[in-house]
Amino acid sequence: MDKILKKKVFILVSLIAAISLLLLAGCTNAALSDSNSEGEENTTKVETDAKLEEGREEAEDVEEAVRNLVTGFGERLKLVSLLAPEEQVVKDMEEHYKDFISSSLMEKWKEDPSKALGRLTSSPWPERIDIISIEKISDKEYRVEGEIVEVTSTEAETDDAASKTEITLTVIKDNDRWVINDI
Repeated sequence: MDKILKKKVFILVSLIAAISLLLLAGCTNAALSDSNSEGEENTTKVETDAKLEEGREEAEDVEEAVRNLVTGFGERLKLVSLLAPEEQVVKDMEEHYKDFISSSLMEKWKEDPSKALGRLTSSPWPERIDIISIEKISDKEYRVEGEIVEVTSTEAETDDAASKTEITLTVIKDNDRWVINDI
């Protein structure tokens, strides 16, 4: 009888141990599953934050590219004398503006150089374009408000201006590069 009782106790203890192990395994699995979900949520949040930051950086990079385009163009205005013979004006525009303006704007200015931007007198001359604002119209178009700053030899070494002319430029993405398309 003692032997049978020992067997029953052994079976009962074994069952309790087996049930305990199953319960423990279930709890551990649930905890791992929850922590994995949290890990997935954290990973998703990190990925989303990274994408947002990348988007901001991309937007900043695009805005910087637009800014550099307009300021670079502004620095070249003095190199195109609109008082020169038409053939020279066209040649100078092709040489100095080709990297900054769209082919359609170039064609428009070639057809009527009087509509082009450039140097109109020996003094004052256009020194730069100061940007007032850059507005995103779409992923492929920006509007830039600015001022053409003209200087004489007196203002050339300062930030002063002999005159300022307001200007609005339309900048577009054309064949993977930013260009001024309209003024």
